[in-house]
Amino acid sequence: MRKWNVFLSVAIISVLLVPGLAVGPLISACCGVEPINLVVTDAPDPVECGGNATISGTYTVTPQWDPWEPYNTGYDIRVWDPDAVEIVNKSVTLATGETVAPKDFTLSEVVTLAKCGTYTYEVIAWSTTSFGRMEVSFVGGTITVIDVIPPVIEPIDDVTVEQTSYDGAPATLPTPVVTDNCDPNPVVVVTGELAIYPLGDTTINVTATDDSGNSTSTIFFVHVVDTTDPVLSCVEAVNPAGKNTPTAKKNNQDGFYQLFTKDICDKAPKIYVGTIADPMLFGPFESGIVFKFTEDPTVAPLQEKMGSDKADAVTWHIVLPEDPLVTAIDLSGNSAICTCLVPPPPK
Repeated sequence: MRKWNVFLSVAIISVLLVPGLAVGPLISACCGVEPINLVVTDAPDPVECGGNATISGTYTVTPQWDPWEPYNTGYDIRVWDPDAVEIVNKSVTLATGETVAPKDFTLSEVVTLAKCGTYTYEVIAWSTTSFGRMEVSFVGGTITVIDVIPPVIEPIDDVTVEQTSYDGAPATLPTPVVTDNCDPNPVVVVTGELAIYPLGDTTINVTATDDSGNSTSTIFFVHVVDTTDPVLSCVEAVNPAGKNTPTAKKNNQDGFYQLFTKDICDKAPKIYVGTIADPMLFGPFESGIVFKFTEDPTVAPLQEKMGSDKADAVTWHIVLPEDPLVTAIDLSGNSAICTCLVPPPPK
């Protein structure tokens, strides 16, 4: 709270009687403006930017001489911001004063302080009668405005995008919405942005700083997900010994198959071979491996090495009691299945 005790001169206007001079009715008045006690209230000094300060005070008007004459009273107030721009200029009439007894009056003005710096103000108390306006100028002061409140960043929703390549996916980040009680354009810095975001979570940091150096930060995440299943196929292969190529008229009696899989995100999805009861019985295998599948319900499931790992060579011989169920699984757990139709053994 800041307080000024300023004593103002008493202004008196009167008409003196001159002996021997014929005059009409006695005309005299009127009004003195007594001490003003001016106080800034409702906000400390310094005041937070964007807040309000109340300029308030009291003063007394005392009628003088006789006969008494009614009077009016009020005050003028002017306020300038730190750039010397006048933001308040008004005159307020409070009341018609009494004709005999002194009377106290109060003044109060609420001023919004939207800039940092030093505001100045001036208050003039006045009273008027038929003799005109009497005033004392001026009672004034200053109010210091500071900014200690950081900007506010509105909550930012996380961004979720589907992975589109082996490297990840692009994502469009939301524009942070930032407000400040004093600075209309806080500086906003976003870190963590990438051209391509990898699979998983990437943290994005947002910091906003106002022109008084107050800052605040928040984070949100870019979630890159993979919900796309691999592509899987079981292709009849050539018997490397007899060069027996399966055709539409000739079934794949020898049971040679080549398994292929691909995925938009995983360069090497894993392949498993099994049954309906146990889909992941054998494996994992890589895409492109050639198998010899035998369907024989009389024996237990069997996996044995056959040849080299060269391209198109038969690598594994797998015996199952039913058609092989093939499953491909990528790094995100997405899967695809297919069945290799193996002819039963000759009777």
